[in-house]
Amino acid sequence: YFTEPINTNDRSLHQGSVIEEAILEAINGATTSIDGAFYEMNLESIANALIAAKQRGVRVRLVVDDEDFVHREELDPENSVLDLLEASGFRLYCEDQQPRDYDIRCDDRPSSLMHNKFMIIDGIEVWTGSMNYTHNGIYNNNNNVIVFRSQALVENYEYMFNLMFEEGIFNLAGTDGNDIPNRRPTINGVRVENYFAPDDGNMIEQRVVELINGAQKSIYVMAYGITLDSIGEAIVERYQNGVAVQGLFETRAATARGSEFPLLGCAGITVKRDGNPNTFHHKVIIIDGEIVITGSFNFSDNAKNNSENVTIIHSPEIAQQFIAEFNKRFNDPAANTLSRAEMGC
Repeated sequence: YFTEPINTNDRSLHQGSVIEEAILEAINGATTSIDGAFYEMNLESIANALIAAKQRGVRVRLVVDDEDFVHREELDPENSVLDLLEASGFRLYCEDQQPRDYDIRCDDRPSSLMHNKFMIIDGIEVWTGSMNYTHNGIYNNNNNVIVFRSQALVENYEYMFNLMFEEGIFNLAGTDGNDIPNRRPTINGVRVENYFAPDDGNMIEQRVVELINGAQKSIYVMAYGITLDSIGEAIVERYQNGVAVQGLFETRAATARGSEFPLLGCAGITVKRDGNPNTFHHKVIIIDGEIVITGSFNFSDNAKNNSENVTIIHSPEIAQQFIAEFNKRFNDPAANTLSRAEMGC
């Protein structure tokens, strides 16, 4: 799924999204369990569906970020559904509020985020991608959502979810990667790789660079931003060796401090700032029309320290769907380039 931004803050017009309807159908159809790791959520339709699921006997458990979910209720109540959930019987475990039984657990680490956006339904399927479950996430920002019906990936996501929800472990400090059960499963003939920061943070960076280094034909960057020098330098090296490269970045992030946008542009790569007046929120790299890197992970040092998830999908069919989304947004008349002087070349 790819969002179709309508770019309005009039929430009465925030209806009819194919993605929202599909999420609601999945939640409404759940019979045993829903586990959700949500950085942000302010859509009442989804909150109400979770409430209804709990009331009909479905086990509903949530992991959230303290700043952008829990404290958002205090600072910006119109953009939080925490009060609605708590009024309907959901119990919160966060900071000094630690009941024995709870339905929502927050990540209250002061220096990093619980930045995931995934949901597991009935132990059968996983919904993940770049999209926050918010009005902006669905109706104003550019995002992707992918659904995996795979027991192997369910086991991975449940393993990480349970560490967070049951044990309050959001960072396996000192580890070189976590012990998820199925690092590289094959799903209906498609190879998939699965990683979770912060434990896999360095591994994610190394694997992305490795895949870029192996590119022979093309690289499409469709990302909020890139600040990891290793990734920027690897892309430039492949471009200088004849690989076709194009990039599309969120306008605000393109020229932010540490952005690799000027490095790519000054090397001669056609890179554009997106045309969405709201947020271009993808975190995607497509390689050789065969490999898609996607998830919640911005390509940054901060992401390496956050709770994040990444899937790498080896599928020409899936890659073509992401390339179509890239071309649609890259060819938007509002997308624009910068001069060499503006990039500081």
